[in-house]
Amino acid sequence: MPKFLLAGGLDENAPKTDPSRGFVHALATEVIRQGHTLLGGCQTELDALAATAAQQEVAALGREPEDCIISYVGAEAKPVHDIGSVRKSQLPRWDLIGAKLVFPEPVAQADAVIIVGGWEGSRRAANWARLAGKPILAVATFGLAAADIYQSELDDFKVRYGSRIRKDDYEILNTVLKDESPEKLRAFAERVVALAERIITPRQVFVIMSFSKDPSLEDAYDTFKSACEAFKFQAFKVDEHIDPTQKRIVPEIVDCIGQAAFVIADVSEPKANVYYELGWAQALGKPVIVTAKEGTPLPFDIFDVPTIYWNSQKSLREALRAKIQSIAQKSGRQKG
Repeated sequence: MPKFLLAGGLDENAPKTDPSRGFVHALATEVIRQGHTLLGGCQTELDALAATAAQQEVAALGREPEDCIISYVGAEAKPVHDIGSVRKSQLPRWDLIGAKLVFPEPVAQADAVIIVGGWEGSRRAANWARLAGKPILAVATFGLAAADIYQSELDDFKVRYGSRIRKDDYEILNTVLKDESPEKLRAFAERVVALAERIITPRQVFVIMSFSKDPSLEDAYDTFKSACEAFKFQAFKVDEHIDPTQKRIVPEIVDCIGQAAFVIADVSEPKANVYYELGWAQALGKPVIVTAKEGTPLPFDIFDVPTIYWNSQKSLREALRAKIQSIAQKSGRQKG
């Protein structure tokens, strides 16, 4: 179960109807709705608002708040709420580094850190997250420290996130909301949580195969997609992903393979592009599922690679299920 730390701060002078408050409420609700754990600092108004929103969703879903709302408070601070599991930090303060580097518990446990608004404390949280190697989703939309943190992350995007997601996907954190209604804030929160999920566990599966119009290969591609969808993965081929008249296809293939959760390569037809892309995926250490029509002769370079040989879509689907299930279990993704 992924854990998301929601950090930041709200403008105390802003009205209660300020959209940043509505967004924090929607964001905490969405984290719980998607089955994740909400981590917090239990020290600011934002922490209390997020925990309250999460508690309401927990009650609606019939879950135990102690299991999915976990907050830590500095040993020298007073907790601002008593929702879920509230724990004392082993650190008296989170703004100092002592003789030994010890991360604040919410940062150490988080799979990703989401920051909304805030001031110096939020900048410190971002620095702790960077030191701990945790992805940071700073929502620049509502300004304050999060906007500066977002820009810093964007400046280092290639190093920090380039192998996980596309830059234009990360830029949704700087969305200008023309409509700040509760419905639009909820929709924005859903996109942010989905982005966090993709950063920690990619959903995309890159399919390598001949561009042939062979009906059996087209059917196999449909089987790849449906088998992946059963485990909440999304399979695609590069020709469906880009317009080759607008982008160079080889760099795009390289990026897609790098950002994929795993790769499916069908080698039924001996095409240069198939072997090149398969080799690239293997060089990157990506999990690769190799398939081929029954009776396909494999070249020397890959003859010893474990291969699913198929003679029907049923046999292909059943074999794929076992392979994808193993990958899904390792990534924490359950069958849909």
